[in-house]
Amino acid sequence: MAYGFREDFDWDTRFDLKTTIGKYTVSTVDLGIDHSFGIGKPLYYETMIFQKIDGDVHFLDYQVRYSTEEEARIGHQMAIEYIESGEIEREK
Repeated sequence: MAYGFREDFDWDTRFDLKTTIGKYTVSTVDLGIDHSFGIGKPLYYETMIFQKIDGDVHFLDYQVRYSTEEEARIGHQMAIEYIESGEIEREK
């Protein structure tokens, strides 16, 4: 298995979604590199949630990876709904 960027990956036009909800930011990006590292289906996209505390940005324990842009878009919306539901506050 060869590692490296997907043939169609382009930094200038890559998929990149950011949604800020209060102190939280949902970030979903095209990583360009398969993060399955040869185990299972390829994982090219990732959603993470960050929280701003006293001006500093902190990664929360929320990271999900996907194979397709469509899955990533759905996952991004699911992360937004997770924040909006208040569940993220209850799990801290």
